[in-house]
Amino acid sequence: TIRQQVGRVMAPELKLDALRRFRRREMLRIGVRDLLRLADVVETTASLSDLASILIDEAYRIVDADLRTRYGVPMHKNRQGRWVETGFTVIGMGKLGGHELNYSSDVDVLYVCESHEGETRPVVSGRAKLKTPTPGGISNEEYFERLARDLTKVLTEQTHEGFVYRVDLRLRGEGSVGQLTRSLEDYAKYYRTRGQVWERLSLLKAWPVAGSMTVGKAFIKMVQPFVLAPASKRLDVEQGLAVVNEMRSVKEKIDAKMAERGHEQRNVKLGVGGIREIEFFVQTIQVLAGSRVPALLDRSTLGALKRFVRLKLISGKERDALTAAYVFLRDLEHKLQMVHDLQTHSLPDQEDELERCAIRMGYDGTDRPKALTQFQADHAAHRTLVHDIFRSFFESPKTSPHFKATLRAVAAAR
Repeated sequence: TIRQQVGRVMAPELKLDALRRFRRREMLRIGVRDLLRLADVVETTASLSDLASILIDEAYRIVDADLRTRYGVPMHKNRQGRWVETGFTVIGMGKLGGHELNYSSDVDVLYVCESHEGETRPVVSGRAKLKTPTPGGISNEEYFERLARDLTKVLTEQTHEGFVYRVDLRLRGEGSVGQLTRSLEDYAKYYRTRGQVWERLSLLKAWPVAGSMTVGKAFIKMVQPFVLAPASKRLDVEQGLAVVNEMRSVKEKIDAKMAERGHEQRNVKLGVGGIREIEFFVQTIQVLAGSRVPALLDRSTLGALKRFVRLKLISGKERDALTAAYVFLRDLEHKLQMVHDLQTHSLPDQEDELERCAIRMGYDGTDRPKALTQFQADHAAHRTLVHDIFRSFFESPKTSPHFKATLRAVAAAR
């Protein structure tokens, strides 16, 4: 196990190199199973997500242990006035939080601590000393900022053993200019007063992947009122349309960027009929109805589609078609990324590269031109279906059967 391999060495640097070696071996194992068609897309994304969670948690433990030897244990006073240890969690966002990670994904994370109040206390005989702090102590705010900075560094740092993950912290409060770590109280205030539309979508998949699960689950519970349309208010047509229009505006900005690059037809993730259109369709329905109909909430896209059928928001035929499209597009995304560990989502320009990609997806390699033709036909069919459903919901919501079904589900739950 990873814990055994890390435990064989003492120095933090050697422990971290053990993580990097473990990642390389596991990525090879997952990739071979994928190419041999021994694992489907769901198993592959789950394996990649589990691997990331394990490695991030182990890296956190290594960094935190090192900081504790230097500064002591972070502690704060609880509501009863007693000094208690202050928890810290890493919240996985996006595909990491949804258990849907790619081969070459950045890991989108938030760093959250239980409290910024308090300070570190020295460790004496295995326990934190509860009396007055010593000169070597630092504030909780400083401790957790150092922890976040050091954890990000060790995950992203390239050594002779490679690296662990690229880390994206731009989903945190105030984006790239915000503090690396915020407390539960700080995040509650931020989302209540300054939260943006895109942050509601990103938090739908949020889940603790490392550190304290208690703090992580407290964060998930705290953000629910911000993420979902209020359950206490009646959701009428105009309110629903306002939510849909907000989400559509986010997608229109993405479309404009794709058009600038000439990638609207080539980008598997963000282009026309791409993965993001399926995700936006699913997530917008969840934002609209999730507070009143919690049975439709699921962090995974495919899991949510299954729930939508049970609640009669989409038909079984539509679920099957969207599921097939999502699996095809995610498989294609994997086959684009797995060769050189490149974070790409765009189809190559060269025909021979497209042929190789089609063969990696399982198309018959004995006749490459035929394999490419079939691949392109299947790709076009999936994209057309996805975009038709997306356009129906976002461009003509008043007449969309899915929008009407969502409003009916909300009304029935009152």
